[in-house]
Amino acid sequence: MKIDIKKLKNAHRTLKDQEVVIIAQCPVCAEAGRDLHNQDHLIIYPDGRFGCAVNTGEDGAEHRKDILRLVGTDDEPNAGDVVCQKRLRRRPINPFPPKITYITLHPVKREEAIDGV
Repeated sequence: MKIDIKKLKNAHRTLKDQEVVIIAQCPVCAEAGRDLHNQDHLIIYPDGRFGCAVNTGEDGAEHRKDILRLVGTDDEPNAGDVVCQKRLRRRPINPFPPKITYITLHPVKREEAIDGV
């Protein structure tokens, strides 16, 4: 089974650990009255794994089944999902960032200026 991204609320791509992941509202948490404010409990990885930030590990197995029941499709698994594999375009880092330098000017006496030449 695969998650239908179109059924998710507040689904957006973001970069996590050098991977593009999809963050969205967890439909099971929303049904229970949670994840209504930030809408960011559900995460979907490019390899098809997904989970809820609140219900993790073995304890979240039933929660993940409920997620598939609400927003899943009967298609192949999420692995290779085109939506997940797109890379975010990041701006190149400037190796020479502009530095602001302040120059303090001190008045020089005329005799010092002539002697220093």
